[in-house]
Parts: sequence; structure tokens; C-alpha cells
Amino acid sequence: MNPEFTALMDRIFAEPSFKSVMLFTNGVIPDRVLTYLAGHKDPRLKIAMNLNTTGSYAADQLARIQQALEALGGRVGLGINIYKAGQDYAYLIDAIKTYKLAPHVRVGLTQPIVEAKNRFAQKM
Repeated sequence: MNPEFTALMDRIFAEPSFKSVMLFTNGVIPDRVLTYLAGHKDPRLKIAMNLNTTGSYAADQLARIQQALEALGGRVGLGINIYKAGQDYAYLIDAIKTYKLAPHVRVGLTQPIVEAKNRFAQKM
């Protein structure tokens, strides 16, 4: 992560005309940044975190993501990318309840590249 991240965020929050600040993340957040975000009191801060099924993460990544969800709670709205038929999504609802997250889910649809091998986009 950029070493100037917190300075950049401070500069953004210094702009009173911004109604909200949306941070997109995969949830694997360095400790110094997580501490900064968890302690940030500005209500304009919103965090969109893409969350895959727990089996798609290494144990250390999953632990970092769970730590971030615990620390950031209601500021986090989850996201999911739909890339195959019958994809599970129930874990999102469970995570929202468990970590008391924002009642918000961002849904993205993968867009396959024509004439390319699409590892993550499957024909429905």
C-alpha cells in the first residue's frame, strides 16, 4: 500500500465539499492503515470490501480480512463479483450479521474478454 495513504486520506477529508469518501479494498489491510481507518471519526468514510468465499483465501489472508471486518464494522459494505452459475452468496449475509456491517451489498458482473481464456468468467 502507498506509504502516503494516510496523508492522502487526510487531504481528501480536508475538503468539506465532499459528501462521502468511498474506499475500495480486498480487506487485506496493513496494520498502520487499519488503525488509521478504525480510528477515523469522519462519518463520510465508507468502505466497500469485496468478499469471496472463505475457501478462496489463504489462512493468513482470511485472518487479516476478519480482523478488518471486526475493526471497521458498520463502515463496511460488502461486494461480490458474480462469475459463475449457482455461485454461493449466503456467506455475505452471514458476515453482515456477524460483524454488524452496513446493510449494503455491491454486486458486480464479470465481463469475459472475447476470444480469450477467461479463468474466472464461466458460461452461464
